Amino acid sequence: SVQAANGALHVRVQDERSWLDYIGIHFDVRTVALYLPESAYELLDVTSMSGSIVCENAFTFDRVKLESKSGLIRFGAVATDNLTAKSASGSITLENFGTAAVTAESASGRILCKNAQPATLSATSGSGSVTLENVVVDSAVKAETTSGAILFQDGRAESLSFSSGSGSVTLENVVTSGDVKGATTSGNIRLDA
Repeated sequence: SVQAANGALHVRVQDERSWLDYIGIHFDVRTVALYLPESAYELLDVTSMSGSIVCENAFTFDRVKLESKSGLIRFGAVATDNLTAKSASGSITLENFGTAAVTAESASGRILCKNAQPATLSATSGSGSVTLENVVVDSAVKAETTSGAILFQDGRAESLSFSSGSGSVTLENVVTSGDVKGATTSGNIRLDA
């Protein structure tokens, strides 16, 4: 169903098939594509139980909240205030996303942030890698994994905090003016100029 109320567009898709319809082998793909005028918007709030969330260029949002239970998240638009991306089972890719305060969390999947200048950045993955490429942050960067590698390359931050349970931590061509704190239980820590 699609409803417009109080200046917001609400789209809800509910699978109304019976449990019998799930028996067997099925190759159908269900897609919901929402086309909006290229413009600036106050809020993008998308939740998916089983499916990918993709938002590409040409849009600007003040606040973004993306949550997927099972599926990837790919965000390439601009967020100016807050950007939150959470996935229970799936990768998160945030690229060219602007100056928002960023929180990315994945229970089982990799996190990739690249080509951006966020206000703050926190990336946490249970069983997946965290990669930060060409990211410039005027304050703190925090990255954590339980079982996955952490790579921060070609970037800058005021301070850095990294921890990995069973994975390596690598900083390549990273500049910081403050503290660097890194820990791993069973992995290597490598700092390269």
